[in-house]
Amino acid sequence: MEKKITADDKLDLKELLAYKYTSDLTSGFHYQELPINAYETSRVLEQNAIVFIIAGSCSFSYDHYVNRIFFAGDMLFFPKSAIVTGVVLEATKFLYMTFDVPLSPSDRKYIQQQWIMAKDITYDFTPLKMNYSIGVFVNSLIHLLHNIDDCSDLHDIKHREVFILLRRLYTREQYTEFFHPIIGKSFNFKNFVLENYINCYNLKELIEHSAMSRNTFMRKFKKEFGVSAYQWILKQMCNRIQHKASQPDVTVKEIMSEVGIDSYSHFNRICKRYFNQTPRELITHCQSDISIK
Repeated sequence: MEKKITADDKLDLKELLAYKYTSDLTSGFHYQELPINAYETSRVLEQNAIVFIIAGSCSFSYDHYVNRIFFAGDMLFFPKSAIVTGVVLEATKFLYMTFDVPLSPSDRKYIQQQWIMAKDITYDFTPLKMNYSIGVFVNSLIHLLHNIDDCSDLHDIKHREVFILLRRLYTREQYTEFFHPIIGKSFNFKNFVLENYINCYNLKELIEHSAMSRNTFMRKFKKEFGVSAYQWILKQMCNRIQHKASQPDVTVKEIMSEVGIDSYSHFNRICKRYFNQTPRELITHCQSDISIK
């Protein structure tokens, strides 16, 4: 007997279609050594990234998390579409891993299963501390990268190993807080939104890319993110404003250009409404807001 296709089956199919819009870039590991005062200009990440700081110290601004200082032994996670700026405070050595989604279906499922716990966590871009086993993994991988020509199989194997180590060596709470930005009840849908919203002109265009009806998209978005799509996108705009305001020598006009606002009076109202500050006061505040994690 032919199985009857339910409404949920159709929704799952649309979700898979939406997922096809996401990146198919492969994962990879990269080792870098940077001198003091080296500066990473603001850029939007195309993939998720895990950063292992091996030596030195550096400051990162990621969306509205401004001028956070990190040290050797810290392990950081940045989600795709995050806007990131960095500056080296002491000569730094680090390994970073970029990936679209975990390669293993079991790892994708495990991340998705943490959504209930994630709802009760207040995310604050807190690093994990590298323990002895992670240190051994990082150092051995750096040795391999220096002595083996580029090998996609090596990167794939080590990609899977990272997720095994994080699951086995840290508590569920630590794991959930670390990957909080990409944890959701529907992994595919959240991944789609994070990857595509930054390149869409407006919400209408994002919905069109999703291969869903407007009502279905809005309902699923509210269920996944806990707020309406309008509220969430507004929050992302505020994050971009704060991030841009934290950059040295930035002007009000440059911040307005970053978020596509032409009218100073309109931008001034936004700053007063959401930050309780004028644009210039916001710049002063963001550039003096340095915190250690």
